[in-house]
Amino acid sequence: MSTIISAAIIIAVLILITWLFIAIHKNNQEKKAAGLRVQFNELAIKNNLVINDTEIMHNQLFGIDELYSKILVVETTGKNRYRHRIVFLDDVIACTLQKNTRAVYENGNTGKITEVIAEQVSLLFEYTDKRKPFELVFYKNDTDYIFELPQLQTKAENWQEHISKKIKNQLRNIA
Repeated sequence: MSTIISAAIIIAVLILITWLFIAIHKNNQEKKAAGLRVQFNELAIKNNLVINDTEIMHNQLFGIDELYSKILVVETTGKNRYRHRIVFLDDVIACTLQKNTRAVYENGNTGKITEVIAEQVSLLFEYTDKRKPFELVFYKNDTDYIFELPQLQTKAENWQEHISKKIKNQLRNIA
């Protein structure tokens, strides 16, 4: 009987420790997201943007201002350090979904392909002039978990469709 009680106590302690680590991790993620939101809101106000729709991911927050056709992207670069970019959709000719994959071979590089791994899913904004395209990353295999891939890929597809409609409407209005 004492063995069962001891086992129950050990299991309870392990569950408590696991729960504690999860709670600490969740709290840190919420603090990080709150910092991103504050920075995002400050930049939106500073640049006179009216953000209609936003998306938050691990280290970045972005949103679209449909009235002025701009996208604001804010990402963390360290503790309390941020970088931002404003994409003017008037200067964008195409927004395409990019999915970079890598083949995994059975016997090194000469065997048959056993699986294909998604390395990155992103949106690529191509400009009307000769500027370097801007890449908005949704999934990166070295920072995100593989089980997040389907959800993040769906988000990227939805945003690509939404932004492409906005770009096509602008091109129609110009023509």
